Amino acid sequence: MNHLHITGLWINSLMQAFAQHGLDTHTLVKGLEGFSGNQLQQDHPLNLTAARTLWHRAQQLSRDPLLGVHIGCSQNFRSTGVLMPICWHSPSAGVALKHISSFQQLISENGQFRITHSSDAHLLECEYIPSASVTPVNQHQIFSVVTGTLLLLREISGGRVAVKTLYVPKDIDAELTAEALNCRVQNQNGNFTLVFVAESLANPIAGRDEHLYHLNLAYAEGMMRAKREGKTLIDSVKQIIDTVSP
Repeated sequence: MNHLHITGLWINSLMQAFAQHGLDTHTLVKGLEGFSGNQLQQDHPLNLTAARTLWHRAQQLSRDPLLGVHIGCSQNFRSTGVLMPICWHSPSAGVALKHISSFQQLISENGQFRITHSSDAHLLECEYIPSASVTPVNQHQIFSVVTGTLLLLREISGGRVAVKTLYVPKDIDAELTAEALNCRVQNQNGNFTLVFVAESLANPIAGRDEHLYHLNLAYAEGMMRAKREGKTLIDSVKQIIDTVSP
């Protein structure tokens, strides 16, 4: 398995979730490279522009104000590839959250979680920072990632992870979101931000396996190194082409 395979798993799971939501997947992928039917071809790269275009089209086809929540709830955790066993076998949900942040780009280039301690030492803030791109970010794409992350942390912790507040952009319906995710939700200017009760993230994960944890962690770290090296090579080739071009 490599990072392109994981991306394929994630996108194809996303396409299945769109189909279950009643969206025309052929319309969603029309003109986008790498798709055969409504599935991304194995080990085919999907750039950030194409991924965001997919979500912009989905939002246009859907009238659901909680599209991102419902898609995030529908996707299979297995579609995250090696990240899934790492999370299940992490020492705690807090450690799992750090790994999600570290290995996010194995799944998608759309953005990354930034984890910081708030002014209140009992709270931990997890803000999703979108990647810069000529293609505008789609809020529902981020919403699906935030939703999936919250559900995963609840699942591996046996429901013990406590969210103090989920902050969402002002164009997101906070009341409907609170009902759907069973947590306090407030609108704000800026990015999606999960604020956790830090103590609830520290509980040990029941049934974890230390050997499987380190085995999968090393595997993911190797894939991240390979991805960085591949990107460095591509950037070097582009620089050479730009230098010799008339």
